[in-house]
Amino acid sequence: YNPVEMPGFNVWFDTIRKHLTADPQLYFRMFMDQPFKRQNLTGQARPLQNKAVLSFGAPFPQIESPSFEGIDESVIIRESLKPTRDSVAYWFNLPADNLPDTIRGEITYMRHDSVRNMEPYTQAINLSWKAPAESNAEKREREKKEKEREKALEEGKEPEEEPNPFKFKTDIPSPLKPVNDISFQFDYPLASLDTARISLSKVTDAGSQRVTPVVERDTMDVRRWVVRAQWESNSKYKLEIPAGVFTDILGYANDSISNDITVADPDAFSVLAVHITGKTPESEYILQLVQNNNVTREIKHATTGKYTIPYVDAGTVQLRVVEDMNANGTWDLGNLVERRQPERVDVYLNEKGEADITTKVGWEVEIDIDMSELFAPISMESLIETIRKQDEIMLKKWHEAQEHKAKQPDQQRQSSGSSS
Repeated sequence: YNPVEMPGFNVWFDTIRKHLTADPQLYFRMFMDQPFKRQNLTGQARPLQNKAVLSFGAPFPQIESPSFEGIDESVIIRESLKPTRDSVAYWFNLPADNLPDTIRGEITYMRHDSVRNMEPYTQAINLSWKAPAESNAEKREREKKEKEREKALEEGKEPEEEPNPFKFKTDIPSPLKPVNDISFQFDYPLASLDTARISLSKVTDAGSQRVTPVVERDTMDVRRWVVRAQWESNSKYKLEIPAGVFTDILGYANDSISNDITVADPDAFSVLAVHITGKTPESEYILQLVQNNNVTREIKHATTGKYTIPYVDAGTVQLRVVEDMNANGTWDLGNLVERRQPERVDVYLNEKGEADITTKVGWEVEIDIDMSELFAPISMESLIETIRKQDEIMLKKWHEAQEHKAKQPDQQRQSSGSSS
């Protein structure tokens, strides 16, 4: 669009907020255009003895299985690193003594040529690793522990056990919502896992009842495992994992783990029931529950029908909707070169034009969304009307803020008078 070729428009002064304003003539949805990134291998490193990292110029590299000299493909564990996924980690499920100081090999991947076409390319890999030198502080600490151990043995005492090098983090919310899982994040990928030894029991006044959990690896993270079960609301469980159930690629294993789990009472939360009428029966949308500016729940591939979102925390939430035009379950950006705007995103507004949805304990909030109205074609007339409604809401809030501000000096004077 060339502004010189567009018709003129009227500008007037907003006497309340003290700025110039005018009716719009063009409507663009904001987005950050993604610049072209040339796909090539930009770096190779070996930060740990059992770990190699390959970095690329663009996200989501297309890689064939790499070849490492003297290392069988069956012991290689691949991990795509977050958040941009433009780097890939390879873990070697081998004892450290079986790994050479320098690992050589090659990798074949799809690379951009000089005219930006993708072509297979094979590149050599040379990965060296050297044990970090012991610092003075580490040396003093090691010598101190050695002396303490020798002293304990001389006195006939059991020396203090070294801390278990097996490291992990677990996420067990309290209370646990039945829609959630228990997760374990390990420092290293697991080499073995004995799920038959994991015990989950429902605890009642009458005793305990064995429950069969589902333990599986996260499809997006090779070091994250989840424990799923048919959690019953307002119930208690006990999770017991004996020592040696988890063994990582370094050969370290877990100590015994015991966790008490309390499952949330649904009456302590709110329920959001969303009734969707799509533009067509096949139209797909993404529903995003937003609380405190964070997406706390997401439903993809939503079509005409009812969707229930349980266990919503009491407070204020918003419902954001993405018009998923290509039904791929994600919001797609626009493209300036192709003159394509991004997929539309809008927030549900009630009949008063308010986005905030009040949720209270024990409530079930019903919402009806007609996508033909929410994502109606944009005309200048409808856009002007929308802007004016938003202005009215903002102006109302501005007046309320001014009134509140004006009352504060009176309240402060009354407060100071009472204290005197």
